[in-house]
Amino acid sequence: LASWALALALIPTLNAAPLSPQNASDDSDLSAPPRRPTGVFLQKEAFQDGPATVFPTLRGPGGSRTVKADGFYQGPYATALAADEILTEIRVPRPARGHGYAYQKMKRKVGDYAIAAAAVVLGVKGGTCSSAAVALTNVGPTPLKVAAAAKALVGSRVDEGAIAKAEAAAREIADPASDMRGPPEFRRHVAGIMTRRAIEAALRRAQAS
Repeated sequence: LASWALALALIPTLNAAPLSPQNASDDSDLSAPPRRPTGVFLQKEAFQDGPATVFPTLRGPGGSRTVKADGFYQGPYATALAADEILTEIRVPRPARGHGYAYQKMKRKVGDYAIAAAAVVLGVKGGTCSSAAVALTNVGPTPLKVAAAAKALVGSRVDEGAIAKAEAAAREIADPASDMRGPPEFRRHVAGIMTRRAIEAALRRAQAS
């Protein structure tokens, strides 16, 4: 399942430029190393409910159209693309100073689908979280935007209490299938851990920016 969660991790690095293989390799888990030069990243974008909005551009015989990232994925192997369209570009506006991002993925091997993964973008002003976006992948039929996790973080100092609430929200919304990667209970647990790690890493980046 291609993941809208991944581009969240790239928002601060793109400066409102089109995503391409050259500027889509910031985090080691964003696509598998052998596939990064091929443009496959256009299949792996992000839900966005925080400091920026992701705009996919679709092109067909009738021309180009830009859609919102939210809702692009409609189910397993089902997207907003028409039968005669291709995805040609994704634009990600760059947030202001004070934002941090992270993508955390647990997988069995390089290039494998995630057992569970989380992407986070945080905005921090004066030590307080001013904006947040949290998304999960591979724990449902589509990537999942975790609004309750973002709500738990905004207005907090991203302390243990806020992180614990966000982690619990991620576990609550996760609805993974039982497959070769593990039973649902295990994958929900991993989704919470990945969310916690992504929040902590995004906070470090925000504080250092």
